[in-house]
Amino acid sequence: MILPLPAASPSIFGGIAAERLRHFRRAVGGKHSAVMELYLLDMQLASLFHETFRTVEVLLRETMHRRLVGVFGPQWYFNITLRSALDQRVLVLLDEAIRAARSATPPHSG
Repeated sequence: MILPLPAASPSIFGGIAAERLRHFRRAVGGKHSAVMELYLLDMQLASLFHETFRTVEVLLRETMHRRLVGVFGPQWYFNITLRSALDQRVLVLLDEAIRAARSATPPHSG
């Protein structure tokens, strides 16, 4: 990820709330350039965590799908036994996902 240098883009960093930078300022003694460098480092680290969490989330979903297919069949999300074990909140989310997937899938032209 390429991030702007604090000295090269003061307008970007001028828009960051002072309260948001308070912990960074305290960590480096308040020197503006050091605060901005630490803030950029924090952004980079957060991006790396985001990539990792996203990958783990996709792997988890894919693994769950394969296991559910193995137990309940390819349309596991309609299986009455499974659906009866889910709470209402999960059923609502599952049905919303089914509707979204159907609307995103082009009709089959046979």
